[in-house]
Amino acid sequence: MIWIKRITIAFLGFVLLLSVVGYAYSVEKEMDKSPACAFCGMAGADMSSVFIKANLKDASGKERNVVFDSLACWLQYEHELEKGVKVSSVLVLDYPTREDKSPKFIDLKKSYFVQVKSLKHSMPPYLVAFSDKAKAEAFAKEKGAKVLSYANAVDFVMKKIGMEDHQHKEGEHNHDH
Repeated sequence: MIWIKRITIAFLGFVLLLSVVGYAYSVEKEMDKSPACAFCGMAGADMSSVFIKANLKDASGKERNVVFDSLACWLQYEHELEKGVKVSSVLVLDYPTREDKSPKFIDLKKSYFVQVKSLKHSMPPYLVAFSDKAKAEAFAKEKGAKVLSYANAVDFVMKKIGMEDHQHKEGEHNHDH
């Protein structure tokens, strides 16, 4: 009788192991279908809590859409844009809507940012965007963080990634250094 229990436990353990491996495989496959960050190449950019979408237009007028998994990746990519490439729009995921059926995207430069300790599918420094300043402040208070404007978030990120002496293109964002 004891051998039946052992076989049953071993069988259940094996089934559990297969379930875990199968789930990990399905998550990995889902990420493989997701667009990669245009700067760092990390798969699953659209799964990031800081999902950024940019629409670019080259000198010939050809448009292309690119995605990023962090503000740091976008800023470094933007800094390295070829001459003649214009940024038509840059939208970021409104963090409170990230789990909605149709998440909301907002103008990056009109967003409020809050730094968090970590995020799945993102690169540090971890900043999440809000369209509503009151929601950003409530979230920041809950996390013991502070709210940053777009300009302050850019300065914060540039300092963190070692580009604190960054030069702004005319009209890029307005603030004094």
